[in-house]
Amino acid sequence: MPKIEYNLSILIAAWNAKKYIENGIKSLLENNYNNYKIIIVAGGSDQTYNIALKLQKENPDKIKVLEQKIPHKNKALNIGLKESDGDIIILTDIDCIYQKNWLNKINEIFQNKKYNVITGYHLPFQESKSSLAEYCNLMKGNSIINFGQSEIILGRKLCGANAAFRKEIFINKIGNFDENIKIEDDKYLGIQFNKKGEQVYFFKDIYVYTEYYLNNLKKFIQREIRWARNGLLALNKKNIPKILISIVIGLFKLFYPLLVIIFGILFFDFLYLVLFLLPWIAVFIFVLIKNYFKLKKNSIKVNTQLQKNFNYKKAFKIVPLMFFISAIPPVIGYLTPKRKKW
Repeated sequence: MPKIEYNLSILIAAWNAKKYIENGIKSLLENNYNNYKIIIVAGGSDQTYNIALKLQKENPDKIKVLEQKIPHKNKALNIGLKESDGDIIILTDIDCIYQKNWLNKINEIFQNKKYNVITGYHLPFQESKSSLAEYCNLMKGNSIINFGQSEIILGRKLCGANAAFRKEIFINKIGNFDENIKIEDDKYLGIQFNKKGEQVYFFKDIYVYTEYYLNNLKKFIQREIRWARNGLLALNKKNIPKILISIVIGLFKLFYPLLVIIFGILFFDFLYLVLFLLPWIAVFIFVLIKNYFKLKKNSIKVNTQLQKNFNYKKAFKIVPLMFFISAIPPVIGYLTPKRKKW
């Protein structure tokens, strides 16, 4: 049976994305696949729309630019959807960089008629070389490998930076992107597909690279808090214990030593201070040791299977700080669940 070369429509919302748009779009244009159209819905106050128009002028056969007036991602995606004529709709983010065979691999997957909705993972930008970047690369890389050992159905999870589905299925079963949603659009879309009887299939071979704010701890923490809030979307009886445990652990990491020190100072009892700090210190040391060996093990597996060269010793430098950073998102995210629109 001859291979089908599907017409791919790539939808990208680009709001105030001057920093990323040229590198991301040029990376897409370097893909070794021919039958596709990049639909950029651009806007903002930083010349993103004008840069997009320039890219369209340089590549009129591959790029179509539409304007968005307000910063709302799903509204932008609906604008792009109306102008798309592809058999397959691909969702990605403007801050992504792509493997040269990314589109080819997506087309290969859809040769199998059983797949209607697919998704993949993302790694931090390859040029990010901070300790935080190495830590995330090894953790995310290990997740890619573990999920990709065999065909895995993720169910509710869908990565908005790296997802694709048959347009006919989407139009017939969902219709459009929900513009009223106040939480992460991609996870909600995965839930919508599930409710309509469509599974979300994960593939490790179609990962992309994206910014992780790895040189800005504040932005990194803000993103983790946002993701924690998004976790409330799938709230049910099964994950309530997990959420409660996360909150308790976070509170213990952040506030237990502070409370012990305060009481120690108030009662001027040094022995009390030392004895009651021991459990926290023991947990801290245990986490350091556990993460050292975990990162070492991950580096062997990830570097071999993904052909990377991540440094576990460099990644370990951020672990003492990550002990505290990892406690912040569940405490703030779950206890203050309100979230602004995109």
